[in-house]
Amino acid sequence: MKIRNKWWLGACAAGIFSVFLAYCGEPRQQAEEIIKKMEKKYSSCASYRDTGVVTTVFNQDSGKTRTAEVLFNTYLVRPDRFRFDWRSKHPIPNAPFRQSVVWHNGKSAYLYLEPDMYEPMVDLKMAIAGATGVSDGAAYHVPLMLLPDLDGSLSSRTSSPKLVGEETFEGVECYVIEIVLRGKQPQTMWIGKQDFLLRRVHQEKKNDDFSTVRDEIHRKIVLNGEIEEELFQFDPGIPFSDMFSDMLATLKQKKKELKTKEKEAETKGHLGYLKAATAIYYGDHEGVWPPTLEALVPKYIEEIPKEQITGSNREVKVFDGKGGWVYGSDDRVGLNVKGEDSRGKKYRQYGN
Repeated sequence: MKIRNKWWLGACAAGIFSVFLAYCGEPRQQAEEIIKKMEKKYSSCASYRDTGVVTTVFNQDSGKTRTAEVLFNTYLVRPDRFRFDWRSKHPIPNAPFRQSVVWHNGKSAYLYLEPDMYEPMVDLKMAIAGATGVSDGAAYHVPLMLLPDLDGSLSSRTSSPKLVGEETFEGVECYVIEIVLRGKQPQTMWIGKQDFLLRRVHQEKKNDDFSTVRDEIHRKIVLNGEIEEELFQFDPGIPFSDMFSDMLATLKQKKKELKTKEKEAETKGHLGYLKAATAIYYGDHEGVWPPTLEALVPKYIEEIPKEQITGSNREVKVFDGKGGWVYGSDDRVGLNVKGEDSRGKKYRQYGN
């Protein structure tokens, strides 16, 4: 009888624990699914526009309160048009609004901060990063979801999401989800139940001698509508500023050098791949080298790889420097490219 009682108590405890786990896990699972649906909505749209406001209230321990406001607009037309503009008003009494814009016109990215900072950027990722802080974070959530390839998805940066309820915000029925972004304070998001669009982000912070309450609100959201091309051809009417010109030139050069080194490393890998294939052919054919690299296809290699310096996989017997590979019916596979690599070694010496 005691054994039965113990078994019954154990079964009840296990059942209660299972229900508890299911109850605790369900809000998180639901929140993750909602966030993923929201991300898909943004990343799959052909075009996007919205307008909104970020209001941050600074509450000092002394009792003083100040409010900063950022008015913003977001525009996107795939594959390569983007604009985020904002007007910020700092919590100084009677401070004027200042206009700022970050945009990509299909060719290059730019950042303009009124009155006199106008800079070409290395890429759109850097441009948006430059705008995020000065726009009080307004350039973060939606641009990140519209362009996840630039800096990773929102969900990849989110931990401990939890569905805490449902609420109507500005006439839209919303899911209310609490999240913690990597390296940031917890925040609450209002996501439309029908359209899975982000409507509001709320965040509160406590510092040593003051606290802040931040609200980011998105309105007039339109997906897959027409957007005027001139918005992406913004011209502030001033020359590029000198402040970051040298730094930008250095960053572009470093980026170019890194890309060159990546191409060289990949080319060396392909060269080793070809030399190994010719050696295996040699062993299978009793000391006879393949007559051409093409003879290695498809038994030894699926296809002749491209050297990445010029992007060619042509094969020649005599070096002419016009790209591809040099092969002379023996184990000497070389690179058919003129010039020197990033270390000063001639490309034609690769493989020798």
